[in-house]
Amino acid sequence: MQNNDDGNARRTMVVYMTNVVVAACRAGSGSAGHGVWLNGNADSKSAMMAAVGVNCTIADNAGRGLFLDSSEGSGSSVVLYNSIVARNGGDGIRTADLSAGGPAITEEFNDFYGNTGANLVRVGTGGTNAPALNGSDVTGDPRFAGAGGKAEPYNLGSGSPCFNAASAAYAPDVDVLGTPRPVKRVDDIGAYELIPPRGTVILLR
Repeated sequence: MQNNDDGNARRTMVVYMTNVVVAACRAGSGSAGHGVWLNGNADSKSAMMAAVGVNCTIADNAGRGLFLDSSEGSGSSVVLYNSIVARNGGDGIRTADLSAGGPAITEEFNDFYGNTGANLVRVGTGGTNAPALNGSDVTGDPRFAGAGGKAEPYNLGSGSPCFNAASAAYAPDVDVLGTPRPVKRVDDIGAYELIPPRGTVILLR
């Protein structure tokens, strides 16, 4: 996604994502293989961009999981709650603009796991820094149950640290398949609610 203008008018682009799976994006045809890529071009010198994600799964992309590149403007931001950012070929989330510290990253109750680069990166005129994760985050293997070509490859499997680890304050009423949230006492991180097989004994936290 690219924010274009003639360089004279301020344009704003805000992307809202809820229960979205962004996975297995590959480089080619001008794409770097980033999962979500918000790009302000060289003409959009005052462009402000924002990405807001809730209960999303961003995984297995060839490039960065989420890349907000407003390097010709300032005031951009990323907000991410209850989401999985895992096994991407670059940084989990990377932001860049002309502010001193780079675009703000606000995040809680996420699972960051196995990204090739840093989990969080902010790039600004003052340099590059890698903020610490929020204390509510987890950093374990999400244990996608559909690995191996099943119809829903990014649903959660048994033992996932994403089970019962999300915040009800941010979670939508249903998951990506329309399953009511929460299935158990607490919402799950990611686009899918874990539905245990019948007869499974689960210890609620």
